[in-house]
Amino acid sequence: MEGRLCCNRAVRRGYANVGIAQHHGSGELSSRYRLLSKPGHLIGHDKKIIQVSGDYGYRLAYWGWVYGAYWPSTMDTDLRTMAGQKAPVFATEFAQSTAGMDEFVITSSAELNRQPQLRDYLAAHYPVMAKGDGYLIYNLKPET
Repeated sequence: MEGRLCCNRAVRRGYANVGIAQHHGSGELSSRYRLLSKPGHLIGHDKKIIQVSGDYGYRLAYWGWVYGAYWPSTMDTDLRTMAGQKAPVFATEFAQSTAGMDEFVITSSAELNRQPQLRDYLAAHYPVMAKGDGYLIYNLKPET
């Protein structure tokens, strides 16, 4: 009940991060912190990243203090198509989106699996820098 009341107050006051208020006092906050702070530490704050996540990178930014560009989700691509826009050519979009980036960070394996072309391309062309519970990080600038 406490979490629900807290959430209702948060909605009435217009707080954007209702998920935090909703789970206040539960162990879920500490598990989210542990889950997303580790890739934040691995990536560091000096890297340029692009990411696949289920939340446009907000949780990684909040819990891991890492900000980056966002690779379009399947929902984003579907919305573009519904709006009459042409789907971008994968090779062109990948080259433009990753230009100057150091790492490709995945925090949603479900979304990555909905994009087999991206998943397979990353696996075939870039080494895995780190992998753990809830994250996968590809090094876009491997040492030669």
